[in-house]
Amino acid sequence: MKLSKVFAAAVVLSLAGAAARAQIPGLPFYPTPTGMGILASADYAVPGSNQTMLALRAGIGFGPFGVTAAVGQYKATGFSREIAYGASAAMKLFGGGLLPVTISAQGGFGQLKFVAPGINYTSTYVPVGAAVRANLPLFPLKPFAVGYYVLGSNVKKEFRMTVGADFNLLLGLGVHAAYDMGSQNTWGVGAHFNFRMPVM
Repeated sequence: MKLSKVFAAAVVLSLAGAAARAQIPGLPFYPTPTGMGILASADYAVPGSNQTMLALRAGIGFGPFGVTAAVGQYKATGFSREIAYGASAAMKLFGGGLLPVTISAQGGFGQLKFVAPGINYTSTYVPVGAAVRANLPLFPLKPFAVGYYVLGSNVKKEFRMTVGADFNLLLGLGVHAAYDMGSQNTWGVGAHFNFRMPVM
């Protein structure tokens, strides 16, 4: 194998390891919505030095369950833009209704494929963990935390944690920010539309 290919493969492996976050590579692992409602979100994240991620997320909650799907474009300096995708599912274990705190179990699946001359590399990840959300009545700031372990192939298997908050405005519109911590940290910001309905 040529030295240039060895070097290129090492660079790709390091970038894939840095990008392997949950929900979709390069994004913090946001809580998957439960309850009754829909979520649409546009996100920007910086998973590492000279790396960026733009993504769209959509989710739906139906009672104690919820699912989210996401697709994004990952960019690292010196490489072409690569498409990443992922999905997550959650089940509420505690809280909701009159209680201001909810705890949910959630897991996901995602993939990012690098293609370069002489290189065809796919990183697959399976995050499993739990999310805690605070929902204080009449208070627009909604903090959350997600602790999870990353499984999969061609990823760094480790425990990670995301902390962040939603700031909800009128008519379901809002903004959010999160910080994902592990062997390499990621921060992300975005805007969302969250239409909620009361659970009967």
